[in-house]
Amino acid sequence: MKEIRLGIVGMGVQGSLYANILTGTPIPYMPPIKKPEGCLLTAVSSRSEQAKEFASHLPNVTYFNDWKEMIDSGLCDAIVITVPHFLHHDVTIYALEAGLHVLCEKPADVRASDVEKMLSVQKATGGNLTLATLFNQRTNPLFRRLKTMINAGEFGEMRRVNWICNNWWRPDSYYQSNAWRATWTGEGGGITVNQIPHQLDLMNMLCGAPSRVYSINRYGCHRDIAVENDVTISLEYPNGATGVFVACTHDPLGTDRLELDFDKGKIVVDNSTHATIYRFNQSEQEWNASLSMRDLMMMRQNPDNLYSVEEFDVTLTYGSEYVDIFENFVNNIINGEPLFATMEDGLREVQLANSIALSGWTKCPVTNPCNQEEYNDYLEKMMETEK
Repeated sequence: MKEIRLGIVGMGVQGSLYANILTGTPIPYMPPIKKPEGCLLTAVSSRSEQAKEFASHLPNVTYFNDWKEMIDSGLCDAIVITVPHFLHHDVTIYALEAGLHVLCEKPADVRASDVEKMLSVQKATGGNLTLATLFNQRTNPLFRRLKTMINAGEFGEMRRVNWICNNWWRPDSYYQSNAWRATWTGEGGGITVNQIPHQLDLMNMLCGAPSRVYSINRYGCHRDIAVENDVTISLEYPNGATGVFVACTHDPLGTDRLELDFDKGKIVVDNSTHATIYRFNQSEQEWNASLSMRDLMMMRQNPDNLYSVEEFDVTLTYGSEYVDIFENFVNNIINGEPLFATMEDGLREVQLANSIALSGWTKCPVTNPCNQEEYNDYLEKMMETEK
């Protein structure tokens, strides 16, 4: 099988993890992770001496102090980007113009306008280079199975989505561990750009993008930080469906519960690993036209008269989702296998994150995608205030 030569730009926590996975290097205190097929790590780039020392123990991997030199070296067919969010578009554009494929860590960037630049360059280079977003949660077979069911119309039209996603507890020591964490200038925001991009993407994947957003954002909520770490988001969809998404980093117990209401059924997902599916024997519209409240109460005594129930679980093994992403990325390059997450998917997630941020700053509902110039101006103001 053909192998794609990969280079990693950025050797922080994620970059070092990916280097170990791509080379099949055992990771201390973790179960073995299968080496991805079709992947050959040939180079890494970082400015830190610690990363240089780390790279010296990786077999047949060349270290570079400058990511541009690595891209220009001819040692890579593709790169994996794990640098700070604000640099994603610069590295991506340089790599695409050099003829390399790109797999970019989430979020695709901070500003949706910068992601649009990445897509424009991909198109300008002929559109033959793979440009993917590293949304590894899309490999979860539970969400993939649900997406197939929803797209097939098994539940009818969506009416409402509710997702409580409070299982992101982070203490002040976490935020203080690096100077860039939870800052406008270093990270571009808080929970919206760091913890929940995966869930925002999954909502887009399952429900489509909302058309309107109103978000109540709390900044430094019970934490010594300036950025948002508590969000309550109201969503409106083009078909009239509504939704609520809640997330924070100060709930030590945490909850991960997703509910999707449809005309012909209901889906409940707990902890992203257990799904309960209710299939109505008739659509809610038909019940509305034919049943009284008393009729429905009587029928509830024997739920089989109302709906059938299906449940399934998935077992997630840490690291396997990254293996799936890397293999999917190289297979797309080799034989055109459909990507788990394109850069267009990455753009939609950043657009939603920008809308959430702008709504929080203005304390007003905003359309999604939001006014990009207005978002960019507000972000610049936050960064200047922080300086």
